[in-house]
Amino acid sequence: MSTQLRNVTDTMSQTRFWGGQERGVCVQVTQRGLSDIGDGQNGFGFVQVNRQQAALLAQELLLFANENEVEDLDGGL
Repeated sequence: MSTQLRNVTDTMSQTRFWGGQERGVCVQVTQRGLSDIGDGQNGFGFVQVNRQQAALLAQELLLFANENEVEDLDGGL
């Protein structure tokens, strides 16, 4: 079962859901209008994180929002 949480913006929503025994409670952030594929339809993008991952991501996003982001010269996963 999932629960719709309040929208972040008019194009970004949050949905809380059960990610299973291993992940626990998770949130999916969905954004519409990410790309125009040429036929007038907007694309969607999303990220799913558990509570621990959300805390880590929130810290990095706050750094970015405050213009203090840390570059990773090795980059990528």
